Amino acid sequence: MRILFDGFWWRDGPPSGRNVLTSIVREWRSVFSEDEIALAVPAAVAGPAAVEFPDRVEVLASHLPQHGLSTVCELGRHRPFDVVFSHNFTPLFTRALRATFVHDVMFQDRPEWFTRSELLY
Repeated sequence: MRILFDGFWWRDGPPSGRNVLTSIVREWRSVFSEDEIALAVPAAVAGPAAVEFPDRVEVLASHLPQHGLSTVCELGRHRPFDVVFSHNFTPLFTRALRATFVHDVMFQDRPEWFTRSELLY
């Protein structure tokens, strides 16, 4: 199976996001070693991310600098994958099965902190 992981927080970002992401990818690789894994990261960190998994994970560069836009518009769009696993935002332009990991449900406890469009999403 070909799986694309949203790696936007692989090198930078909140520690909790990095820990969740790196743990998921490493465990997936360990349990499903026959799967082909790709990690989509911001173009600026594609080189350093590739060094961490030179033979085990294909690193793809995303070019939109904002996580939500990158995920919704770029993730899984140009290459065929069976599954696209993203964080907080769901890719729109892929035919792959999509799984979106929502880190928390703060929007339920504090809806006043979010815009109408964020709440609708």
